[in-house]
Amino acid sequence: MFAATLIEKKWLYRRFEVLTPQGVSEVIYDGRGIGYESVLVEGQPILSKTSLWWYIPEFSFTVGEYSGKISVRVWVWLSIKSLSLQVDNQTLYSEE
Repeated sequence: MFAATLIEKKWLYRRFEVLTPQGVSEVIYDGRGIGYESVLVEGQPILSKTSLWWYIPEFSFTVGEYSGKISVRVWVWLSIKSLSLQVDNQTLYSEE
């Protein structure tokens, strides 16, 4: 059983509560910095590539023992065009 609930939505920021068979985890996407946006799982930043030119389109991480991925596209006027959250290859949240 997997599920995600959007807890907080701000400009270039999304905070989720993610339910897995292991329990509940907090996952945050924070894009408020061109080239150095971040994803945090349980308050810990995940390792990712940095970009000096534009936003990083995809972040891979783990939630407990499960693989996770956030894919994000940002408009040139700096708002989220699309964002999806996947855990264990299941799309749990998507916005267009």
